[in-house]
Amino acid sequence: MVKETNNTNPKSAPKKEAPPYIGHRDRLRKRLWEIGPESMRTVELLEILLFYALPRIDTSKIAQALLNEFRTVKGIFDANFSDIKRVAGIKDNAATLFVVVRELFRRYTTDVIPEPKKMN
Repeated sequence: MVKETNNTNPKSAPKKEAPPYIGHRDRLRKRLWEIGPESMRTVELLEILLFYALPRIDTSKIAQALLNEFRTVKGIFDANFSDIKRVAGIKDNAATLFVVVRELFRRYTTDVIPEPKKMN
């Protein structure tokens, strides 16, 4: 009688590939630093921004939904809190992030550096 062997040696078994979403955020951030933000698509930059407000959520679809709704980056940042929240997947944290970034940018573009005081 020949004994059948179960060929389940873990070394010979093919490795399963990780799902594409595993490491996606790290890959996108790495790409940002390798090619620079000016070389990335708007939807990718929005996706990265959303990483910080929406942990463990697929932000690519939400970023695209924002662009579909408001058409441009200006449209997104000009939108008020409640309009941003109407986009599927946007929670309070994400809407707050957009409002705060808009205000910081407004201040950035309007800040005036005071002239140094003259010593007498």
